[in-house]
Amino acid sequence: MLRALVLMLLVLNLGFLAWSSGWVEQLGGQPAHGGREPERLKRQLATDSIKVAPALPSPPVAAQPICLETALLTGDEALRSAGAALERAGVPASAIADQRTERSGVWAVLTIKMPNRDFQTRKEETLKRMRVPFEVLKGVPAEDPSLLLSRHDSEAAAEKAMEALSQRLIKGLRVMQLSPAVTQHRLRLAQADPGWGPKLQGAGFARCEAPAVAPAASAASAAASR
Repeated sequence: MLRALVLMLLVLNLGFLAWSSGWVEQLGGQPAHGGREPERLKRQLATDSIKVAPALPSPPVAAQPICLETALLTGDEALRSAGAALERAGVPASAIADQRTERSGVWAVLTIKMPNRDFQTRKEETLKRMRVPFEVLKGVPAEDPSLLLSRHDSEAAAEKAMEALSQRLIKGLRVMQLSPAVTQHRLRLAQADPGWGPKLQGAGFARCEAPAVAPAASAASAAASR
């Protein structure tokens, strides 16, 4: 019995050795090393020509437009200078918004030009006694010394104020324009190409100021975030 068992184990070991060594393949058997599968490698076509293609570059992200604007421009010369800078930068006219502000002139009710210091002192004492506010006129050397009683946004309003003072027996008054009416401009590029920014440096353009948030809107935003 023991001899038969030993003989059977010997036969099995010899059979496994023949199969694992590939001897059985010559007789039409299955390959011993299924993990290697050399027959698959033989069936591949032009394996050496296979190359890994590089990853395609991501498309460039388009630059977002920005908002640029000038400070308030007063006078034709300032407006022409800003316009010339826009033209040099290649900004189309359709991209420019001109926000205009009309500033009225300033008219004043003044005393006459004082002939001497004593006359000025008496006039000041009279105005103080009648409780009429005044100040010394500044910035107009040709009219110094004069006392300024009131400022107005039109000649008609100044004439009316002077007439009212004259009815109070205040004499020696006149109306004079201190500054003319002007039109101010603010040039805005709401959808400016970022490439225009460097070209407009030094021409008075800067990022648009963020609009102030109204109290009601601010409160509503705070409530919504809770």
